[in-house]
Formats: sequence, structure tokens, C-alpha cells
Amino acid sequence: MRDRLAGHWIGKSGEEIAELRPLSGSLAETFWALDGGARLRPLEARRLGLAGEFIAEFHLGDPTDVYDSWRPMRRRERLLAQSRALRLRLASG
Repeated sequence: MRDRLAGHWIGKSGEEIAELRPLSGSLAETFWALDGGARLRPLEARRLGLAGEFIAEFHLGDPTDVYDSWRPMRRRERLLAQSRALRLRLASG
């Protein structure tokens, strides 16, 4: 299923993906090898502007759960707290 779905994005069969994936080392490398620049293009970073930077800074477009979707102004502090808790858990083993 994975190979068939991946092949769909570059116009190749699942069999072609499955054959090359072990040789190329990763699915991403398989994509680039089979596509040859025909469909896939690298994304270029660009400046967001004031509104875009505000939305990105406070994560206004990507709630983490239902609770979070109704409290966008608290999202940043909540994400930072979750990140700190995860780092502490990983550090303590």
C-alpha cells in the first residue's frame, strides 16, 4: 500500500517504488531517483510578512487537539510546556 501510494505522487507503479527503495536507502531518495525532476520540486523558503509571522509564532493554524482549537492565544505557552515536559522525560531516561 505504501509503495503504491508513493508511486501515485510521481506517476510510477508501486512495483517500481518497491524495487528501488532498498537500493536507494530511503523512500525520499527513491522519489528523487524515479522522478528525475519531472514532477517534484524543492520548496523554497520565503519571507512570511507580518501577518504570516504572527500566525506562525502563535501557531494559529495548527491546533494540537480540540481543547487547543478554542484557545489559540494560549497555544504557544502550551506547546512550550509540552516540549519541556517531553525533554525532561527523555533526559530522565
